[in-house]
Amino acid sequence: METVTVACSVCAKEIPEDQALYCSQCKALFYCSDKCRTTDWISPDNPDHSHQQWCSKMKDFMDFEPILQKLPFTFAPITTAADFTQFKLDEILSHFGVNRQGLWKYEFCSNSHHFQISPGGDLPLFSDLWTTTTMDSEKLSPVTLSSSSSYEDALFRAFVSPSLAVIMSLSPLYDSPAPDLQDPSLVNINLRNWLDYYKWRGLCSPDEESISNPLALLLHWPLTLYHIVAHKLPQINPFCIPKILINRKLIIHVIGVEKELSLLPVFKELDHLFKPQLRIYIYFIGRHFDVAADRVVYHLSSRLSVSVWGGLYHEFLHTQKPTSELPDLIIGFNAGLAAYPTWPLTLSSIAVGRFAQETQKLKIYCATVIINIRLTYLV
Repeated sequence: METVTVACSVCAKEIPEDQALYCSQCKALFYCSDKCRTTDWISPDNPDHSHQQWCSKMKDFMDFEPILQKLPFTFAPITTAADFTQFKLDEILSHFGVNRQGLWKYEFCSNSHHFQISPGGDLPLFSDLWTTTTMDSEKLSPVTLSSSSSYEDALFRAFVSPSLAVIMSLSPLYDSPAPDLQDPSLVNINLRNWLDYYKWRGLCSPDEESISNPLALLLHWPLTLYHIVAHKLPQINPFCIPKILINRKLIIHVIGVEKELSLLPVFKELDHLFKPQLRIYIYFIGRHFDVAADRVVYHLSSRLSVSVWGGLYHEFLHTQKPTSELPDLIIGFNAGLAAYPTWPLTLSSIAVGRFAQETQKLKIYCATVIINIRLTYLV
């Protein structure tokens, strides 16, 4: 029988769950001893991050568990349960034959590979999925890299499962399962949820109401970006949509990038989701990835590129020419605005900022952290 272990929230020591102490109020954190529990409660080295400050907020997050369990995936009751462990995740991924292989090992980097390879260090394995230029070069046609591997082989190395690789190599049908797409819009299709996407992409049959395919565990990155562009941007700034369509160009800055770079192949999916007349320029900006990827432009299709820049976002802004085009969106996946001391300086460099975090309560807390910065929040 599996021995379920948990990590102490202070010292990271692995302990059997039935021997661990936990916060009885939020039930979100485990501790190996009373000493660690007391230390975390007051956090003398960083009072703003003390559990005393965060306990009620963590309880709010834990209240989302029943909502997450209603996701249409057959494995959702397991992955959203309070006793979910890395062992159970390994079992699920092993069942599908993808555990710690291909892109899956970057998304779920619990083994030593994560510590040996910097984010983006393995991108040459998938080089047949794109061509490259550099941010320093003149804007010429993309240079094709020589490789002995085929496009299909690169997809197989990425997704591991032959059936998933085949599906991801094909273009979907452009019949929307939700035809009420409002114009003007930047997207091809109105996807309301994961079930809509799976049916549209041919990952499940039209009459299915539950999903066993685990591809969403990788594709949540581009689909989150799609959701922001399709459903949140029109709420934040509806007047920018016609301008983007007229210019036929969408510019997105993704900041605080780490593992997103290792998962670069999944962002090719955006080519199917956005209107075909748009050219899409995405910038990955962050400090913690392989130096070989710095200032490289990955052309994922003839109209979709990802440019990589190493450093903090406010440093990136200072390198831009006065004539450089401003982004239509600035996105930080799992940004941790309250967790890093460099965020206030970065946010102060943005003239008008709009951002969303996991819950409204967290947004309010982030507002207190950067109280001197004038921002408009997405409600």
